[in-house]
Amino acid sequence: MDSALVELLREKLKDAGLKKARFGEKIGVSRSKGYNILDGKTSVNIQDLEKICITLGYNFFEYLSQKLKTDISNEHIPNYVEPSFERKASDKIVELEHPKYEILKQENSNLKSENSQLKKENLLLEKLNRKSDKIEHLLERIVTLEDEIHDLLS
Repeated sequence: MDSALVELLREKLKDAGLKKARFGEKIGVSRSKGYNILDGKTSVNIQDLEKICITLGYNFFEYLSQKLKTDISNEHIPNYVEPSFERKASDKIVELEHPKYEILKQENSNLKSENSQLKKENLLLEKLNRKSDKIEHLLERIVTLEDEIHDLLS
């Protein structure tokens, strides 16, 4: 793990008043993995980093985003970033950085629900139109039969 990130992690751990021994427990990993993370000896996955952010009250994704933007703008891609981590990290960064993310997510959910309802209504309208066509055909048949009866009686 990047030494600057490890230093920042230790700083935020201290700011939060959390002891190294309790760090692993707080983020849901073993004590030894907690120590290894704080010593920069192991990497963390997105879920663990998310737990670390919540536990320490700091957005490490934002820090990584700024670091990656700086590295990319300086045409330097750090070798510690694996492609799968980079893709997942950037997805998470967009979610956390966009202030309207939750609002847009809710709006998307509402639109999906509304779309589902409209599809149901459309199916009902199609069924109603088919019935209406049958009724119209039956009325035409009735008129024809009335005409035939009228002709027979005349």
